[in-house]
Amino acid sequence: MTRFLFFTLLFLSACSSPAPFEIGETTVSKVHEAYREGRLDAASLTQMYLERIAAYDDTLNAFITLNPRALERARALDAEFASTGTLRPLHGIPVVVKDNYDTHDLPTTAGSAALAGMIPPDDAWQVARLREAGAIVLGKTNMAEWAFSPFVTESSIDGTTRNPYDLSRVPAGSSGGTAAAVAANLGLIGLGTDTG
Repeated sequence: MTRFLFFTLLFLSACSSPAPFEIGETTVSKVHEAYREGRLDAASLTQMYLERIAAYDDTLNAFITLNPRALERARALDAEFASTGTLRPLHGIPVVVKDNYDTHDLPTTAGSAALAGMIPPDDAWQVARLREAGAIVLGKTNMAEWAFSPFVTESSIDGTTRNPYDLSRVPAGSSGGTAAAVAANLGLIGLGTDTG
C-alpha cells in the first residue's frame, strides 16, 4: 500500500507541475501572460534565448555582438514588475538589433571591420524607444557590409549569415542577421532596415 501511495503521489506531482515555457514561435502577448501568471520571468526567458544562441549561432552566424548585460537588464525589469505590478509594452522582451542601429552600450559596426569596437555616444531613436518600452537588447545582428547588398548578408567583421531553414542558402540581405535570428527563435523580435 505504501508503494502504491508513493507512485500515485509521484504521478500526481508530475501531472500538476507546469510545462516549461516554449520560446519557439512565441509572441509578446504570450510572454506577458506568462509573466502575469508567474510562470515565467524576464531573467529566465533571457537565459533561454542566450542558451539557444549558444547552441545555434556558431552555425547560423546571425550575431556580431551579444549584450553581456542582458541578464542584468532582465533582472532589473523583473524587480520593477514585482514592485509595480505593471508591464511596459515590451517589458522583458528579448530583441535583436541590426548592427547599423546605434547602441550606447554595444559596438555599432555596420558590418565593417573598419568600425570594429566603435561604441556610439547614444542610442538610435528606435533603440531608445524599445528600451523605454522595456525591451532587452540581446545583441547586434550581422548585416551586409554598409547595408549594400539586398541579396546576401556578408560582412568583413563577421562573415556570412546562413538561412536557418536551409544552411546552403542565405537569408538575403542586408538585414539577414536579424531575419535568421528571429526565424531560428534566437530573439523574440528584431530590428532590420531598408537602407537603400
